[in-house]
Amino acid sequence: MRYWLGSLFLLVATNAMAAQLTIEPGLWQTTLASKDPFSGKVHREVSKYCVKEPVLKLTELVTKFKDCQAVSEKMVGETLHAVMLCDMQGVSTEISGQFRSFGNRGEGDITMQMRLGGMAMALQSSLQAERIGECQ
Repeated sequence: MRYWLGSLFLLVATNAMAAQLTIEPGLWQTTLASKDPFSGKVHREVSKYCVKEPVLKLTELVTKFKDCQAVSEKMVGETLHAVMLCDMQGVSTEISGQFRSFGNRGEGDITMQMRLGGMAMALQSSLQAERIGECQ
């Protein structure tokens, strides 16, 4: 689940071009920091993505995860707010995020609310992204 949160930022940021957020194509590195709700320890995951076209859409990401659907996307000032709902292997998850893009870098906050039976758990993550060069 964490792997695609980084790509979620890039896909949502590129989707927001019509809403005045921009992202420059190229090689991007994302750093996702998530706090383990049980131990309190912060886990960092670094990923690299090649962004070739600044026209990807959140709905394209959702189609890759057949158990998810986009619920809303809206601009508030310079910040894009997006919500997705997923039902994977009996776990209902609401993923909401705020994303800001500054051309060659970006940042965001992601909240995952997971429900399984009568149990609920929230996972907070922050995301930093930066363009680090050209795609190979």
